[in-house]
Amino acid sequence: MYFKNNVATLVFSQVDSGDKPKKPPVFDQPLRPVTIAEGDILQLSCHVQGSQPIRIQWLKAGREIKASDKCNFSFANGTALLELTTVSKTDAGEYVCKAINVAGSDSCKSKVTVKGIVKEKNHVFFLILYFSIESVATFLAKVGGDPIPNVKWTKGKWRQLNQGGRIFIQQRGDEAKLEIRDATKTDSGTYRCVAFNEHGEIETSVELQVEERRKEEVIEGDLRAKLKRNSDKTFVLITFYVSKCLQLYIDCEFANCFTINMSFVEADPYFTVKLQDYSAVEKDDVVLECELSKDVPVKWYKDGQELTASKRISIKTEGTRRILKIKKIEDGDKGNYECDCGTDKTKANVNVEPEFITRPQNVEVLEGEKAEFVCSISKDGFEVQWLRGNKVLEAGDKYDIISDGKKRLLVIKDSILGDEGKYSIMVGGIKATAHLKVIGKLLFILVNCMQYFFSISEKLRIITPLKDQVVKEGEELVFNCEVNTEGAKAKWYKNEQPIFDSAKSIMVHKDLVYTLRIRDAHFADQATYTVSLSNARGEHVKSSAALTVLVDKYKHSLIIKDCGFIDEGEYTVTAGQDKSVAELLITEAPADFIEHLRDQTVTEFDDAVFTCQLSKEKASVKWYKNGREIREDKKYLFEKDGNLHRLIIKDCRLEDECEYSCGVDDRKSRARLFVEEIPVEIIRPPQDIYEAPGSDVIFMAELNKDGVEVKWLRNNMIIVQGDKHQMMSEGKVHRLQVCEIKPRDQGEYRFILESVLNMQEVYLIVLKTLNTHLPHWSSLAAPRIKTADQNLVVDVGKPLTMVVPYDAYPKAEAEWLKEDESLPTHTVDTTADSTTFKILEAKKSDKGRYKIILQNKHGKAEAHINVNVIGKLFIY
Repeated sequence: MYFKNNVATLVFSQVDSGDKPKKPPVFDQPLRPVTIAEGDILQLSCHVQGSQPIRIQWLKAGREIKASDKCNFSFANGTALLELTTVSKTDAGEYVCKAINVAGSDSCKSKVTVKGIVKEKNHVFFLILYFSIESVATFLAKVGGDPIPNVKWTKGKWRQLNQGGRIFIQQRGDEAKLEIRDATKTDSGTYRCVAFNEHGEIETSVELQVEERRKEEVIEGDLRAKLKRNSDKTFVLITFYVSKCLQLYIDCEFANCFTINMSFVEADPYFTVKLQDYSAVEKDDVVLECELSKDVPVKWYKDGQELTASKRISIKTEGTRRILKIKKIEDGDKGNYECDCGTDKTKANVNVEPEFITRPQNVEVLEGEKAEFVCSISKDGFEVQWLRGNKVLEAGDKYDIISDGKKRLLVIKDSILGDEGKYSIMVGGIKATAHLKVIGKLLFILVNCMQYFFSISEKLRIITPLKDQVVKEGEELVFNCEVNTEGAKAKWYKNEQPIFDSAKSIMVHKDLVYTLRIRDAHFADQATYTVSLSNARGEHVKSSAALTVLVDKYKHSLIIKDCGFIDEGEYTVTAGQDKSVAELLITEAPADFIEHLRDQTVTEFDDAVFTCQLSKEKASVKWYKNGREIREDKKYLFEKDGNLHRLIIKDCRLEDECEYSCGVDDRKSRARLFVEEIPVEIIRPPQDIYEAPGSDVIFMAELNKDGVEVKWLRNNMIIVQGDKHQMMSEGKVHRLQVCEIKPRDQGEYRFILESVLNMQEVYLIVLKTLNTHLPHWSSLAAPRIKTADQNLVVDVGKPLTMVVPYDAYPKAEAEWLKEDESLPTHTVDTTADSTTFKILEAKKSDKGRYKIILQNKHGKAEAHINVNVIGKLFIY
């Protein structure tokens, strides 16, 4: 077991013998549901089988459990153990144990219920006992607990009292009452009040004696005395039993009736449940909760400053519970919070950690190239750590670590095969991981050439579609979709509305599988989810599935749709004799999006326009690019037309492809810009040059776009910048100057495009490098005639050789025809760059128009030669 950033990872390894196939982990003894009392020690154990090494992870509510003084882990002989000391109610919930090895993973779950004791208010019970001269005995009990306990009354130890006749029993909320009407001597005895709920029970008792007396007596001595009155009416004798921590006062009045009142004097109020430290992610809601021994007013403080209720801060009182809620917490909300009841205080520290706006993605690079991991977080200036495995990375010759506002980059220079592996970024206690794959250059060329030829005809299709899901409220769910080829881009939708990566919805792409993970499912998440995939060839596929969220049957909800000010007021729910009341307050709705931004796909150098519609015309919006605010300039134009807002991005380039968002107040609408790269073309190729020795010559080529890396070669050797050769690039124009040429400088000079093609065109790179400077597959592979139509003249009896030069790859097949009739092939000679036809002795019949057809699998070309034979005709 080892610890990293307070996270425990347990690994059990064992050396396998031979080449046995790896077995995925399987829980043969899974976790079981556990019910435990507050303050006890919780132990969860399970047993797993499978090939070693196996890594164990413990999770609660979808988050990995961190090691602490309270939490211990162990894993030995296939048994995984989680131990929590001093369990509290906050430890209740669903726990997941996940086992992982190279062959797969498995998990099991356990529901933990923490059973508390009945929460007492004011030391067990307040009992007030009333007696009137009309012989009606009334017992009142006030109880407390969570949930509120039920009450039963007994006489003696076992005899339970039920309503009827002279007995009247009633309970309303936390108050219970027992009345005995027309009390007689037989009603004397011990009466017990028992309060119970799912966590346990407690009780208290009082002694009642009823006697007839005629002689007047006075109360003296101990308070537990007989009360008597000279009257023909019934007299009573009352004996009280109270908790030793309480004091008892009795007031007696002798008139037409008398009343005996008990009141209890307690110790000063104190906190029975104290505040707990809280770590939250920005934009989360934070709830600080404590509980008092009695219902008294409190004050809340932050860093010594008193807090009052506001738009973002609500202060609630529920019985003896005191609740402070901070909505959509921000960095400025972190600090020390204190609740003060006058005689006691409780404190807690609130820390705000940034969240990931975008997470680093898997990167695949060629050997020797640089690799970049990019992500963005919600807080500027926050220090992060980059790691490779367990090693913390530092900036140096190998790595560049860049912080640009909310953007964080890790640059790996000159990637080698040994750089492959997992790279992680730690933001506070949150970790995000991505994988780097380095492809050897030779392997890259060979493998991708084969992939191109074998997969070019296979269309994008879905192998494993999304499946309908049914989950319980609060659970986590995963949608998976698998396709047949790599290179597809995925977009996720909820009821046709786009979904973006967030703490709630996590989107992952690994190999051919596209995953959407939804945490803490609620009824509002119930919808139809769709993934839409497209590739560079313009092929589109999509898959949809329905999510159903099961709501707790004991939970009842009232949903009020399209709330207006008329809906303000008090709402009540009743269950039997119990009821609960809540008030609905309506505040003016902030500006919201009627129409959200939509993803845009444009061609390189075109303009992109993002449009959204708000509910209010006077709303002020801000535009963002990858989380950083955009300022209006020549590149970015902002337009407003009523409640319509537009962002215009001029002259889009590949680096403009990212996420753009529009923000108003605390709401945002997001969309992505996709820029389709236009193919690179050579508009003006280099021309042959003939110059005298000693002069300077300049080869010039012009492309259809700038920013393209090129190389110049002489006789297949790369030319290096120096005194002899000067290479210049100005936008789309590229020049090579050869200074003071000499006879040895003559040769074939080539102009080659570099690193401009995508993975499917890698074979073209090879051909360009080895064969020609032409930019396109079509112009490179299909035959191209280098000469115009020819007119040849030959004397009768003389030999004639007709030559047609061409460019093509692979080599073209030539067919010679005269007047649409094929000529014999024994005098035809076709090479990689020309085809020839020989006439050994010209005849008058050889005169005419010859047609040459050059053809390979990529296309064909035609040439024509007009032959005129002059002189006498020789007859043999």
